[in-house]
Parts: sequence; structure tokens; C-alpha cells
Amino acid sequence: MRLYNWMIAPLLLAAAACSSSSDPMDTTPDLYALAPLPGTDASDASWVRTRTIYAVAVDRFRDSDGDGLGDLAGLTDALDAVTTQHVGTLLLDPVAPTAGRDGRRALSAFTTVAGELGGEAAFRALLDAAHDRDLKVVVTLPINHTEIDHPWFQAALAATSGEAGKWYRGGATAACDDIPLATPNIYGSDRWTERNGRTWYHRFASTTVDLDLTWPPVVTAITTAIRYWLDLGVDGLYFPYAWAWIEDGGDCENTPASLKLLEQLRAVVKEDPRRALIVSDHLPDRTPLGQSARALAYVAEGRADLVIDPDLTVTLHNLTAEDLVGDLWQTLITQGGNAVAAASGLPDLPRASATHGNLDVATRLMMTVLLTSPQTPLLLYGDELGIGQATESGGDPRNLALPLYPWNSTAP
Repeated sequence: MRLYNWMIAPLLLAAAACSSSSDPMDTTPDLYALAPLPGTDASDASWVRTRTIYAVAVDRFRDSDGDGLGDLAGLTDALDAVTTQHVGTLLLDPVAPTAGRDGRRALSAFTTVAGELGGEAAFRALLDAAHDRDLKVVVTLPINHTEIDHPWFQAALAATSGEAGKWYRGGATAACDDIPLATPNIYGSDRWTERNGRTWYHRFASTTVDLDLTWPPVVTAITTAIRYWLDLGVDGLYFPYAWAWIEDGGDCENTPASLKLLEQLRAVVKEDPRRALIVSDHLPDRTPLGQSARALAYVAEGRADLVIDPDLTVTLHNLTAEDLVGDLWQTLITQGGNAVAAASGLPDLPRASATHGNLDVATRLMMTVLLTSPQTPLLLYGDELGIGQATESGGDPRNLALPLYPWNSTAP
């Protein structure tokens, strides 16, 4: 695996110009390894803010058995190539079972590793191999909703009364004042659908159903799921869509109930303080490319160790070359801090190439900004090669970002 010369050339030239050595390569630092910040301690999870993150969709990365689907063994085989990029953390898209709807962000089970990816033994082998190479492994665990074929939802459908029917959000009533009853969900389909004579809520895709995260048995089950992954030996968990966990009255996002749940789940993750907890959030107070007081509060108050803001990624994708070398670049430098991950892309967003093209000047500058900014760099697999969108989405818009990684027999 290799990095494009355009990503490192301007940085090497700058280092050479500033160096007093006759051979600038002797004094050029590792351009992609972030120096630990003051206060970084091996006994806590601050490592997640001092390492470049490499986000991988395992089923789209490397196929070890020729079935056309990437798998855990394929990723394990590729770890030596991955480490040549000087990344320190692997952020894995969900590796629990799923029918693939909603870009693998809706699960059909929480406490097992998907068999088509290799199962639990292959996952343990990946963890061992990654840790041998000083790579941390963080797993994505979406808890907002499940697949419609999840056993929990099938039990809820069958229940005419009792607790089973309370696991999911139902009833055709507005979830919060800001979203009228008739408002479509994120994908433009119905936010409420009827099944077995009852109405169910879908904030995201209509093939998923939102869990009622205020119902204690649901929280207990999610806690069990968290412990399962921690017991396997992961170094951290990423909770996407944490901003939408619980809608309440006048608020649709980041409600007090959601923050209370985050604190409750954080206590489980932090039974070992070295484990990292990452959340996603829309940060309305974020400067165009800079820091966010709310993100800093997440870290300062101990709610999370790092925040991924999908809006920042969209902003990066839409910047022109003039933006990147002008005021926004200066804003990025002066804001400082690294509570926010600056992501080249995310598995559930279109790639930058959809906006600018693979080798557009703005895309090149975006990658340079990302890898030299004070924020924590997050590189989506394939962006280091400039690969484009998937050619087919399978009807799911989130799959547009997930082309197969272009391996040959020896290298990408």
C-alpha cells in the first residue's frame, strides 16, 4: 500500500527548506504520526487522539477465500501493508451480522461476529495480529436501530401485549416538536410504517426499526452487547448517530436523555480506562474547519474520547482549492485541538471523488490539510489511492461509498 506522492511532496519540500541539515531526509519527521499531546498517558484512552485512524469496511477490503466478499482474514493478511501508511488505529465498520441494509449500520444480532466475515475466531486472530503491530482496533456499534429481521423485532411483532412489544418505538405520534408526523425519514421514505396492525418508527431506512432506548430491558441488552465486544479484546467502541438516540419533546438531537444514556454506557466502556469511546455528532458551533466547544466538552467532561462530525467531512469535500489555501486553512491552524476527527470520508457518506474527481487539485489539498491539521486525521480506506465511488449501491445510498479495494496479487 502506498501514499500518493502529491500527498507528501509539499510537506517534504517544506521540511527541506526549514532544515539546517545538508540531507533534509535525515531530519524530516514522520509526517503521519502525531506527537502525543501534553497530558497523554498510556493508562488512559488519549491515544485515540494521537494516532491517525484508518476506517475500514471489512466486507469491501480484501477477500481471502475468493467468494467476492472481503473478510477478517483478508484484513489480517493486509496489516503489514496497512502499517506502511503510519496509521495507529483501525476503525472497523460493524462486523456483527447484518443483511447489509443501511450500509451495514443496522444489525441482525449484537453479540456475535458475522459468519460471512469469518466469525469470532477470525476476529480474535485479527486483534492479536493488530496488537502485535501496535495497532489499536475500534469497532463500530450502532445501537439506534436494528434490522427488521432481528429476533428482538420479530418478537415485538408477534407480541400482542407484554414487554416484548416495548423494545421498539411505535405509535404514530410525532417524536419531537421539530419533526412533524408526515416528515419523511433520512432516505425520503415513510418515517412510520404499519406492520402486524401496529405502527413502527424508522428515523433512518424503512428496513430498520428504531429501538426504544428509554426501555430498561433494551439498555440492559445493549450493555450486554458492549461487554461482549470488550471481552473479545477491542480497544474501543464507536457509537454512530449518538446525537439521535433519544428524541424527546422539543428536541430531536442531543437530548438530555441521550447524554444520560451516553454517560451510562461510557461507565461500562471505561471499566478499563484505556478503552476509547468515540461518538458521532453534528456540531452546530464548529468553525468552518476548526474546533467545536461542544466537542471539547465531550472530551473535557469525560463523555467521549473523540467526536466524529459527518458535517465536517461534507464541508471538506465541498471546499474549493481557493478555500483550502485561504481563510479556512488559517482557521484550521489557529483553532487547534484534536477533540474532533477530521475525516477524508466515512463509510456512510459519498466519497470526495463524487464532488471533485479522484485527482482534482481540491481533493489533493484536502488530503494535505487533513493529514497536517491539529485535528485527529481519519482516512477512509481507499482514499489514499484516490479510488472512486462504488458503481452500484444495491438500492442503498450508503453503499455508494463502499467500492471494493483494488488489490492485485502483491499490492494495491
